[in-house]
Amino acid sequence: MGETPRQHHQNHSRSSSSSSSTLQDKRMRPSVLCALVMVAVMAPYLPQCHAQGWEALLPAFVDKLSGLWRNGEVELLGRHYCSFAVKPKIKSWELYFLGTVSCPGWTRIRGHSETRSYSNVVNKATEDFLRNALKAGIITEEDLNTWLNN
Repeated sequence: MGETPRQHHQNHSRSSSSSSSTLQDKRMRPSVLCALVMVAVMAPYLPQCHAQGWEALLPAFVDKLSGLWRNGEVELLGRHYCSFAVKPKIKSWELYFLGTVSCPGWTRIRGHSETRSYSNVVNKATEDFLRNALKAGIITEEDLNTWLNN
């Protein structure tokens, strides 16, 4: 009757626990102690986190991330100015690049590419554009081969 809630909890938890869990608790204690000692020993050697470090990294990260998108112009066959666009795409947890080439002042044909190579995505889209233009009869096979060989 004069039992406090804490004493009640201790008495009932002792009676409900088995002897195997008591042995397990005793076996866990050295491993917990070992982990605490390791943390205490290693703590002085861990690098300190400074907010200034994050502030310095954030602009570089944003710059790299925004650099994955690219727009520009390319001259085709020495006489046509065309636009290209590159954007990133995640596919099966891998980074791919989608490229598009169009020449609005010349034709409605578009070239497309999807590649893992950031440096080659515009060339692949341009090649696709020129092959589509050849199929449509807008350029000659000689024009295509000249571009492919350069």
